[in-house]
Amino acid sequence: RMTALFRDPVIVSTTDDTMDNVLLVIVDAQRADTLGKLLHKRGMEPFFPAMESLVKNGVSMSQAFSLGNQTRPSTFGLLASTYPTVGHFHHIRWNYSFAMKNAFYASKPPLLPLLMRSIGYRNVHIGDNAFLFDTTAIGLDAGFDEVIDHRHGTKQTAWTTDSAKAWLRAHKSERWFMVLNYTAPHRPY
Repeated sequence: RMTALFRDPVIVSTTDDTMDNVLLVIVDAQRADTLGKLLHKRGMEPFFPAMESLVKNGVSMSQAFSLGNQTRPSTFGLLASTYPTVGHFHHIRWNYSFAMKNAFYASKPPLLPLLMRSIGYRNVHIGDNAFLFDTTAIGLDAGFDEVIDHRHGTKQTAWTTDSAKAWLRAHKSERWFMVLNYTAPHRPY
């Protein structure tokens, strides 16, 4: 078993080289009371059976807070385990200048994908989040080895899931860190 402690971020393993694969699911703008214990407290049937299975069989957090109220600072805050103002990814404009991007990279941010790579994981991002890769003026490179980017609004959920399944079949013999980034709730809500 592996325990992830998000402080600078640090990975602590109780075993030698038998570390598990790691799946981080990010759902942009999904309310906490639509899954798990909070949903069941309300006496409601699950809206998202597959996500309920992940909550039941995986690790979930009952108290989690975002470091920002926008996607870029909150997601980078999660991946770097630092406040946006400390990590230099807090800019209020959408576009980053080359100087700002270079300053960010020069700070050698302790991003989780880079840490996972350094201990032997292949890391992949699958989903819709232009902030996590430096392909546009709004993005910063979060250090993923591979990015499978879907830009199809609320219809991207099935495509993202299918892409993840295909990637896992193709890389089943590798140790991996995967971020699945769903944004379907963001646009309508």
